[in-house]
Amino acid sequence: MTREDIDEAKAKIMNVLQSYPVGSPFDRLELMLRLVSRHQCCFRDAERELIEEGEMERVPGVRRSDQVRLPVPRAVVEIGGGMKEKEIEGIRMVARVGGPWKRRAVGMKCRTCMWFAPRAVMKPRSEGASEFAAEGLVGRCRRHAPALGGYPAVFSSDWCGDHKLDEEKS
Repeated sequence: MTREDIDEAKAKIMNVLQSYPVGSPFDRLELMLRLVSRHQCCFRDAERELIEEGEMERVPGVRRSDQVRLPVPRAVVEIGGGMKEKEIEGIRMVARVGGPWKRRAVGMKCRTCMWFAPRAVMKPRSEGASEFAAEGLVGRCRRHAPALGGYPAVFSSDWCGDHKLDEEKS
């Protein structure tokens, strides 16, 4: 699929939208969503082909890796035997206390919930400083822990309880 094919598909979608007798704005929106979802796979495949051909690398100042990478709100990275969240686009950094959990249920008690998992909220000490200062603890637990890479991701008002059952099964 070439760039001309993509432009042709976009033109077809716009022609159908403009010629469609509209009963309400929602009718047009519904039709647009149907048409776009039908052509979305073709667009993705064509984009991949164009990137693989190196067409995007010909644009001055644009590297291939810039085109392939997608923005992610948070990234969990393993640092020195522990799990830590990297700050991306102004999101606060959250460091997990201790290393990756061998047994998640051990030592999870606090004033509000026996399944509470303490996590230090980290913030920079000063502009440009590489050190971080602890500012308190992050959240209570919810019933079912969301998992990232096999370890639960714990944030404000997160999860509670049933993860202990997981540990007892293994």
